[in-house]
Parts: sequence; C-alpha cells; structure tokens
Amino acid sequence: MSAQNSWFEVTEVLKDVFLISEPGHAEWINSYLLKTDPPVLIDTGMGIGDISLVVRQLLGKDDLKNVLVINTHSHYDHIGGNHLFNRIAIYYSEREYLYKPQKKEIIDWIIDNSNFTRSPPTDFDETTFRIVPSHATMLLHDGEVIKLKDRHLEIIHAPGHSPGSICLFDYATKTLFSGDVIYKGPLYAHLEESNLKTYYRTMRKLMLTWQHKIKRVLPAHNEVPLVPMVIERMEKAFEQILNGTAEFTLENDIKRYSFKRFSILTK
Repeated sequence: MSAQNSWFEVTEVLKDVFLISEPGHAEWINSYLLKTDPPVLIDTGMGIGDISLVVRQLLGKDDLKNVLVINTHSHYDHIGGNHLFNRIAIYYSEREYLYKPQKKEIIDWIIDNSNFTRSPPTDFDETTFRIVPSHATMLLHDGEVIKLKDRHLEIIHAPGHSPGSICLFDYATKTLFSGDVIYKGPLYAHLEESNLKTYYRTMRKLMLTWQHKIKRVLPAHNEVPLVPMVIERMEKAFEQILNGTAEFTLENDIKRYSFKRFSILTK
C-alpha cells in the first residue's frame, strides 16, 4: 500500500459496500464506496489524502468518470475530495457551498498538528492545503430515489445539523447512511447554520417513519455500524433538551448535553 493510501483504512462492511475512513485525524471521517453500476461514493473526506486512489484500487480500474459522488452535506470534511471526480450530487439548497472558499479558521483547524494521530501522506503540504472548490452536476430532493443496477437509494432530507443535510436509505440492504445526522460522539447543533428544533423534527421523522425499516446505520464519523435503536435514543435526548429536563455543562459559551455514548452541542 502506498504512503498516500495508508492515510485511509478500508473495510468491507457489507457485500460491495466499503467504508473508507480517516482515523488519523480528530474528525475521523467515514466515506462509503458502493460497488454498483454506476459506482457511488458517499462523501469524499477531508482532502488530506487522495481518496480517488483508494476508489481506483477498489474498483480495479483507472477510469472514474462514471463514479457518482453523493455529498450528505457541504461541510469541509465531506467534500475535500470532490474535485477528483466528475459527477457530484448534493441537496439543492447546499450546492453553492461547494464552491465557496472555506474560512481561514476552518483550514487552520484541519492542519493543526494536535488533530493528527498519524502522519499525513508524504505529499501533504500544510502551507498550501485548501478545500478545492467543486460544482454539483446533480441536485437532490427529498424523497427522490437514485436507481442503480442492484439497489435503490432514497434521499431523506434531514436538516438540523445543516439546512440541506441528507440521509440515504438503501432498500437492498436496509441500511441508513446517516451522514452527520446520527453518529456516536458530539452531535453539532450549535453551528451558525444549525437549528435545534429542526434537528429534533428530523430525529422524530427518522424514528417514526424509518427506524422500523432499518437494519443498520452507517454514520459519517466514528464507530461503524450503529443499531437502529440509536435513533429513538437521540430523539428522546433532543426532546429532553427542548423541554428543559436535560442537564448540560457550559464550555466556551457552548452547552454540552451528555447522554450515553453521544452528546449534543447547542448554542
């Protein structure tokens, strides 16, 4: 394995579904390659390593023109490798953020040495690093179904973390790709573009409409997979925050509500 590819860890979590993770950074981002026709890459990571090299290895071919990238939202840690691919899909309300320059404090956070738990690729240069702008070639809408040769992916609009966040439900394997909506760790509901009440409504929709259909949850950060019951636990946690019964600690003007194996950050 090359030094470039050693940045990523690859695991086949389901038949022809590959987790491509970046555990060497505090973000511990998870992207997913579905080896179908056409191939689908859910998120493209941080851009620290060249994710296209991993995709080429897994697909066994150099031509990536048919790979469809689906971004779960437009935050920097999900779009860093977008520019390496030709076909990019994102929820329609987040398309403009793909080509907007990232703030200096975001770049500074990414390259901060304290965030690295392993050496970055040898060609990584922190002095020139940036999130290369990209453009959507396909705009997604709630309830839309992407029909692939051997599976159908339904787009579930899941705002709260960001206005255009989505989850994807794979009917063939009954798997929910949850993006940043669901994962073990601190859920971000405190960002400028976040909305706590909207996030709660999303969790309630996922619990009432989708939880009984799901066999596993594959999140965009940290531990993989998660059990569907985590949806109900998170829905109850948001409800407790909104009705004032949850306790919190204050950290630099951010409220942290701690629950078993996850927390929620609010303004």
